[in-house]
Amino acid sequence: MPRDGFGSYSTPNTFLPNTVMSATAVNQNFTDAGTALTGSLARDGQSSMTGQFKAAAGTLGAPGIAFGVDTDTGFRRASEDEMRWVGGGQDRFYIDSTGKAFLLGDLNVGGDVGLSAPIVIATTSASLLTLRRTENDTTPRTVEEYRSGSGAGAKADLQVVGDGNNAVVTARWRVNSASVFQATSSLFTHNVDTVIGANMAIDTDGFIDFSEIAEPSAPASNVARLFCVDVDGQTRLAFKNSSGAVAYIPSAMTRQQFDSAGTWNKPASGTIAFIQAWGAGGSGGRAGSGDGGGGGGGGCYSERYVALASLSNSVSVTVGAGGAAQTSDNTDGNPGGDSSFGAYLLAYGGGAGNGDGTDNGGGGGGGLTAAGSNGSGASGGAGGGPVGTIGGTSTAAANNSNPFGGGGGASSGSAAGGGLYGGGGGGFGSAAGSPTAGGFSVFGGGGGGGGADSSAGAAGGTAIIYGGNGGAGTIDTNVAVSGTAPGGGGGGSENANSGAGAAGRVIVMVW
Repeated sequence: MPRDGFGSYSTPNTFLPNTVMSATAVNQNFTDAGTALTGSLARDGQSSMTGQFKAAAGTLGAPGIAFGVDTDTGFRRASEDEMRWVGGGQDRFYIDSTGKAFLLGDLNVGGDVGLSAPIVIATTSASLLTLRRTENDTTPRTVEEYRSGSGAGAKADLQVVGDGNNAVVTARWRVNSASVFQATSSLFTHNVDTVIGANMAIDTDGFIDFSEIAEPSAPASNVARLFCVDVDGQTRLAFKNSSGAVAYIPSAMTRQQFDSAGTWNKPASGTIAFIQAWGAGGSGGRAGSGDGGGGGGGGCYSERYVALASLSNSVSVTVGAGGAAQTSDNTDGNPGGDSSFGAYLLAYGGGAGNGDGTDNGGGGGGGLTAAGSNGSGASGGAGGGPVGTIGGTSTAAANNSNPFGGGGGASSGSAAGGGLYGGGGGGFGSAAGSPTAGGFSVFGGGGGGGGADSSAGAAGGTAIIYGGNGGAGTIDTNVAVSGTAPGGGGGGSENANSGAGAAGRVIVMVW
């Protein structure tokens, strides 16, 4: 029969006045009513659906399935095969068309979480996983626990505990509830003594202990076997190589640095002394107004290995003084002093830059056997020997005829010489606006740059490994730059103070 607008079935009215009621007609009316009631869903939950419940897709503000007292909370269909849980008009959780679940807020779990597959965390955040505990919680908490087999046997876990002020956190790695390693803030602690073999142990106090054993056999090729043995009443660490040779490791290494004169005293232990020395740098020349002073030469570097037993119990140490800055116009700079370790080692200083001419040559760098020469007129000073370069004869690259000699000071039209052990030569000071840079040195001091009248002063030479750099030259009444220690030459100037040469240095290491 046709349905009316209220969803019920309608039939012709068979109850008419002055008409005999037919049983068939009456039964049909009640049959229709019963059919309609049977297909209805009781509001009080007495009956259940026997077919699909087809809800509207809904929106954030009005989900397709909602609650009478909370119409913006429920479930909605956002797109094909995607289900979203809505709370307060906002998506809180959803499952997309591929079956992935997305939680859009915090997760609080009151019970265990069982997993049948590994957890994979994919994120663009700097932190993959953050665990945060309650405020001021001092109760130890287990973050992760592993039990082998059935779980009834051995276990390992990571435990964390905080303090009452949220200021300190401790992480403990444990095996069978015994702490093995522990880290509190920046402090790492080893809590269980570890014994390795018969003679080595790592203590909880952080020490590695070797007990004395008999000399071991020669190890395999390319292996050194470390052991502990008593030698002349002293416990010593030693190693034995594959050839069976034994070498003892020094109990300590000493290092003394002298930046001024003093006395070195031999330490009680050690076998080898390594001595390093740098001569001082020369200062730049100070020219008059309209001229440019030459740069000072850098100090030489010298080194030596000596058997400790061959050294005197005390040795006098001399540290060369850097050439003092020149404070008067038209005056040459001052050469750098020599440094020495008794009679065992000597390092020569650099020459001074010229300053009493219109154009002024740079000082030569110190060499292993002689000091650098001072600049003379427009000519650069020769580098110290052996076979140091001659000032201003050619370019720096061509001047390195001997790696132990100093670089020559620059003259007009030529660059300052560089050195390996010897100091770099000083740069050329020019009244015509074409000063040159100080020469480089690999181990010694760099030379000072030349000063100028009508253009910027030249740069100081670079010390590549050990020594100090040379100072830059300047123009007008600008004070030139001093060299840096050890052994850098000072820059030349026009009519202001020139750059001072840097002092030398002596270092002695014993092991």
